[in-house]
Amino acid sequence: MLALTSFVVLSSCVVPEQNSGNWQALFDGASGAGWQQSGEQSWQFADGEISETADAGDTFLVSDARYRDFHLTLEFWVDDTINSGIFIRCASQQGIHPDICYELNIWDKHPRQEWRTGAVVFLASPLAHVDTVNRWNQYEIKAQGKRIQAWINGIQVADLQDERFSEGHIALQSVGAGVVRFRNIALKRFN
Repeated sequence: MLALTSFVVLSSCVVPEQNSGNWQALFDGASGAGWQQSGEQSWQFADGEISETADAGDTFLVSDARYRDFHLTLEFWVDDTINSGIFIRCASQQGIHPDICYELNIWDKHPRQEWRTGAVVFLASPLAHVDTVNRWNQYEIKAQGKRIQAWINGIQVADLQDERFSEGHIALQSVGAGVVRFRNIALKRFN
């Protein structure tokens, strides 16, 4: 019964809005159009997914466009070794770091659990503990003015008030060894 309830909550808060026509797909399902690679590894684009299989190093896939206030949804899959994240409002396409943007973390096994999956790195620990390894998950992020909110699989993990960054690029991260995959990336701008 709990699983059904979670599904209904997730469906009611995300799916109806995506069907409204105000959403823009940020990934065409087959190429890196609209994105720039930054770092040591190479991202792959195929079968509706963006993936990165790393042996080591730090790499990012950074949007060409800049965004201010928006609602972003995407699905992600990670193994238990990779460190990943979604960076928003990045000032530059180079030198991506939590010092120049907000990082919504994806790393269940972070050595410091206050910065695990769902944290806004260096600014807010996750409001809830959500396990995400070896399965598809949905990240939903709203950035509006100084408020940053996030949900994973319908569970709220972040609610931050901060004025540090107001506009910038979106970046997907892969650090260390392991596999990370993203799909169904869509964004709706707030007016």
